[in-house]
Amino acid sequence: GDHIVVLFVRGELELVDSLISDYFTHATVEDRASVLGHLGWGLGREDELPGDVLSRARQLMDARVQSVRSGSDVNELAGFGWFAMASPAEWWLPILELAATGDNLDPHGLVGEALEDAAETAPGSALRVLSALLSQRTEPFQRFGLVDHAPGVLAAALDGGDAEVIENARALLDQLGRQGELRLGDLVEERRKRG
Repeated sequence: GDHIVVLFVRGELELVDSLISDYFTHATVEDRASVLGHLGWGLGREDELPGDVLSRARQLMDARVQSVRSGSDVNELAGFGWFAMASPAEWWLPILELAATGDNLDPHGLVGEALEDAAETAPGSALRVLSALLSQRTEPFQRFGLVDHAPGVLAAALDGGDAEVIENARALLDQLGRQGELRLGDLVEERRKRG
């Protein structure tokens, strides 16, 4: 699967090619997630990408997202967190929000920072993803990167002006406090003061 995806992003295959469609039709959801995650990881490691490579990777992901919205298993997007390192938030954040509705999205310890940055322009979406990911992780090590960047997401949500988002941010802050994140409230207020 990895080779097929690489051939596609290099422009040597098209989405309509049977090699691609057969792979995504017959591969297990775990294998599809792994291949898409490897693609995002590879793109995120590069300092500069040719525009056509990133464009084709986004084209493939958009096709896979459409497949998920049409009934494929959302866990196919479990490796999507890597794409947050390679693309602007206005593209990846809605997809990450969809991926977070599954039960296997792996934030790889990197998504927290990307969510904090994205919260400046899309606090509601960033908050929903953060909340979903935190609800799926109970081990401190699994939550560290998310909790570490939660003050920025929560501050942006509380200052965003949307009443529903503010209510959800307060509820998440309360929930995290009850789970032992006792300094979080102070950290959020510090972030709000810095503006």
